[in-house]
Amino acid sequence: MGRLLTLSLFLCVIHSAHSQGTFSRVFGGSADEHALALTPTRDGGYAIAGFTYSFGAGRSDVWVMKVNRYGQEEWRKILGGPDYDWANDLVETRDGNLVVAGYQRDSVTGHRNAWVFQLNRHGDLMWSQVYGGEQGDEAKALTQTTDGGFAVVGYSHSFSKGESDVWLLRLNAVGVEMWQKHYGTKEAEKGYSIKETRDEGFVIGGFQTADDSNKADMLIVRIDRNGNGVWRQVIRAPGNDVVESILETATGNILAAGWGYTHDQGLQGRVVELSPGGRQLRDTYLGGAGKEVIYDLEAVPQGGYIAVGQSGEEGRADVWLVRLDERGNPLWETRTKGPKEDYGHAVKPTADGGFLIAGGSESLAQGGSDICLFKTDRMGRFDASSMAFESQQSQPVVRTDSDFSNGVVKPDLYVLAVGVSGYNDEGFSLQFAHQDAASVARKFAEQEGALFRNVETRIITNEDATLVNIKAGLSWLEQQATQKDLIVMFISAHGALDHKGSHYLLPTDFDPHNLFATGLNIRDLTEGVSATPCKKLIFLDACHSGQSGFDFLEFASIKAFDLNQAVEELAEREPGVTVITSSSGREFSYERPEWGHGAFTKALLEGLNGSADVNADYLVTLAELNFYIIERVKDLTSGRQHPYMPINLFGNIPLFALPQD
Repeated sequence: MGRLLTLSLFLCVIHSAHSQGTFSRVFGGSADEHALALTPTRDGGYAIAGFTYSFGAGRSDVWVMKVNRYGQEEWRKILGGPDYDWANDLVETRDGNLVVAGYQRDSVTGHRNAWVFQLNRHGDLMWSQVYGGEQGDEAKALTQTTDGGFAVVGYSHSFSKGESDVWLLRLNAVGVEMWQKHYGTKEAEKGYSIKETRDEGFVIGGFQTADDSNKADMLIVRIDRNGNGVWRQVIRAPGNDVVESILETATGNILAAGWGYTHDQGLQGRVVELSPGGRQLRDTYLGGAGKEVIYDLEAVPQGGYIAVGQSGEEGRADVWLVRLDERGNPLWETRTKGPKEDYGHAVKPTADGGFLIAGGSESLAQGGSDICLFKTDRMGRFDASSMAFESQQSQPVVRTDSDFSNGVVKPDLYVLAVGVSGYNDEGFSLQFAHQDAASVARKFAEQEGALFRNVETRIITNEDATLVNIKAGLSWLEQQATQKDLIVMFISAHGALDHKGSHYLLPTDFDPHNLFATGLNIRDLTEGVSATPCKKLIFLDACHSGQSGFDFLEFASIKAFDLNQAVEELAEREPGVTVITSSSGREFSYERPEWGHGAFTKALLEGLNGSADVNADYLVTLAELNFYIIERVKDLTSGRQHPYMPINLFGNIPLFALPQD
């Protein structure tokens, strides 16, 4: 293996640098946009597809855009109906048109249908087709076939043998279905990537849930030209593993890239090589101390491969680019170092030997996140001379007519943030609870000198999040806060219900056989600060879906925890408390590696960044934040998670002052 070279890139607003062949560009509005697919076009430019929450007719709409070789926009099209619409992949056809695959969601039934449509080179719609049944189906990837038609892969609940099956559609050149096949067992399978092989068959990558266990395994399926299965390979590992991208090598082998969860290293990028007959040849894990995910893998004309994805660190995420040799060994890697969350979803080699990356960026965004387009040199580097740093920042403007902050004496804010990702029993471990806690604490800390005179935070995560330490944190709040102040608690951990019906939050050192002695009774959250007659806001994220980057893997370690009942219990005991929970009833709370957080925390941070400021008065109030979190989490989880806040008795107080433009 060659020596690994790590390069750090600093994100900022970048102008094009034609002489160096590098640039960075962002496109978006006031809400979220992401690019999920990228393809070069015959005129030397590129086409990008993804989704937008800022523009269009529905809750989200498909965004398709054409740019020139310098990343400058030539045209964009926003397409969709009244509900959610999404683009997952696109290709340029041999005659220079664009075909896009994704889904539409029915606003009445709430079910998805696969959606494939074609645009001409100017962005005009040529044809559009919807496929599927009555239970929910989605197109995840497509490829143009030798005969000029298309092969589309995804997953189907409507036609499955189990929960969902890998679903393959063969279409002619104008989108008319020729045949469809589904491949699955009694478990859940999904197809995420497809490539036509040299024998005019197909290879599909995705995942399958394992029999009688709560995890996913890499799934690779080889199909002949008529849709008949040739072989099927399930690659098992200790944690959850998924194929996000697949290709056939020059020697006829199969390379599958994605991510894998290991007990010792956590989430890492993973590349597996198989022979044409499906025999596993090599298995390479990539990454460092953070959490890494590969979303796209492409062959490089000079030899070897380029992979792009996301590298998560404490409270933030980077675009991650890795150069591999012909055997899949890393040659070098680069990570962006923006202040917020940035993702690389697709990558293509460029004519000058560099690479073009498409994804999403919060660091460069005007709104929540914007579509980003990064052009690097052959070593994955940006041209530092083309960066224009924003050296001045607007100071937050605080209204002085608020009941909470009257312009004379500002309150102090005390934040206790607890996040338990690692448990003594690894079977209970989560991915992002500790990052969620740290990010929320840091976000509120930005209000020191703005809405609040002082902000003091205490962050307790993972091995430090013992029952004793959490109770010590509650005592700290009681000792510090006064009547005029505000207490914010953020708790992200598993929840449980004992045989007596008492609700507990689970510290890292809990004993499942003795919750009374080792669990944090939910009443302790208020009783620990009952001597302080100030207002207390609790964000409670206590019913997770387990250690998975997938919103679909519903395998909570403890399923009997009813958050609504727990919240009502708190509200009855302490009228000065308002609680916002991550989910309702016995729903699960989801987390995904591309978010770097749970859905609840992602929505919370977006809301505090300004997305919740509905009336544009540069203040995020409790009511605005609650409304935004509820709607955003529902969007992120396709309606499977619904945050909950009981009747609020302590007023619509301002929580966050935003800088004015």
